[in-house]
Amino acid sequence: MHATRRMLERVLTAYRDGDWDECARRVRTLVEVTPHADGPRRMLASLYVRTGNRRAALAHYRRLLPHATAAGSTLRAIFIQRRIDELANAAPAAARWAALQRDLRASGLPALGAAPGARARPWTDAQLAQLPRAWFERLAGEAALEAPGLETRTVEADADTVWEIIAGLLRWSFALPDGRASAEALAAEGDAVRVDPDLARRAVVTMTPELPVECLRLDPALVAGIRGALAALRTPGAEHGGITVEARALLPSHPPRREDMDEAPPAPPAPAAPAGEPPRLDVAAPETRAPVEGDWLEHGALPIAARDAARDAARDAARADARPSRPDAPRDCERTIDLTDRPAPRKKRGQPVVERPGPVEMGGGLIIPPSPDPFAAPLAGVGEPIERRRHPRLAASFASRIAMLRLAGTRATPLDGHVFDLTTTGLGVRFTRRDLGARGRALLDAIVAIELALPDADAGLRVAGQVRWIEVDAARDEARVGIEFVLLTEPDRRMIAGAIARARAAA
Repeated sequence: MHATRRMLERVLTAYRDGDWDECARRVRTLVEVTPHADGPRRMLASLYVRTGNRRAALAHYRRLLPHATAAGSTLRAIFIQRRIDELANAAPAAARWAALQRDLRASGLPALGAAPGARARPWTDAQLAQLPRAWFERLAGEAALEAPGLETRTVEADADTVWEIIAGLLRWSFALPDGRASAEALAAEGDAVRVDPDLARRAVVTMTPELPVECLRLDPALVAGIRGALAALRTPGAEHGGITVEARALLPSHPPRREDMDEAPPAPPAPAAPAGEPPRLDVAAPETRAPVEGDWLEHGALPIAARDAARDAARDAARADARPSRPDAPRDCERTIDLTDRPAPRKKRGQPVVERPGPVEMGGGLIIPPSPDPFAAPLAGVGEPIERRRHPRLAASFASRIAMLRLAGTRATPLDGHVFDLTTTGLGVRFTRRDLGARGRALLDAIVAIELALPDADAGLRVAGQVRWIEVDAARDEARVGIEFVLLTEPDRRMIAGAIARARAAA
């Protein structure tokens, strides 16, 4: 059995030593292996911020923002957008936050069913996305960005101060002024650090990171304002995921009274007609005007001759107005069009004709045939495409327990394997000893791109891993490979844990 040093230990050692360049080099390898995984890319962006590489950090944060909005992570999207504004030296703009809130409401709601549960949070991401525009802008502008990294901090703060964990993992506890202290708790991405204000007005909070931490800090005044805004919206609790529960209107329990009904007042009665006269309908008198020449005469009828003459005069006047005329020509003359005034049409330029070279007579009966066109000859087959990735790739299915391993830099067909173990920290794959052969040495300590297909998941889970050990069993003619997940985000870890729990319950 062969084992190697953990990749995560190397990254954290370089981080604790302050060797940011070495740490960024190792994390960059993880990003190259799994470009769609958020954990390594998020850490690499924060490292570039520490080293002052603003351009590289800005590029990575811009790639992380669509992932956060698509997942419905309101606070993570706000944190990333604030980082982008700082790196790009952009002034705060209300339109930017309005667009971000609109994207969260549009694309974040479908992901609510898969959103993991959170601890010590007074709200959910879905509830924050439904805040009024003014309060959403205030949340985005007043929340403080903190990146303590791996430094242990002891902070004395007012109770009900909320630290929203955006990335990383830490252990925290608090102590009250009367000497009472809490047990140590674990907070990961999506959780919050908060002291209940009913215990005391102030508390001393101790936070010890295990992975580099980034968080948003919300002061008690801002927290109280957000709670009031959510209460005004009548937002349901976290058990409904921030979605308003549909309810039908109740039927009336008693017959409505006449004064409760909205009835229009009746129209006033018409005045009674004088005695001896039939009833009359009062109609507004039509507008009258004095007749003019050519108007309707003799009780609305015109003589036939006058009507025809008026029609012909109107038609001739319309034709005369529509026909252009020259000032020196009479009005009723026909305008002649001189075709010679028009410019001659331009001739299209012909394409140059290139004649193929013919035979060349050199004299003495020596004739050199024409050279063949190199672009007219068919191309020969170039074979199968070469795998350009520099790292192995593993595709595994949790339901079928089938794994496919593709080695980098080779044209060999993928190796068929079997997943025999899956935990929240890694997975084990079994291959036949003959198929793996001597190539197993290249896998030891290698960084592997893993695409794990989980049941009830819309897309495969893409994470980075490291081959920690390889065990060969000669009796069974098989080789077992142990792979550890590296920089796995908390939502991905909870998704794997949920799949394992459902599989155990079904068994």
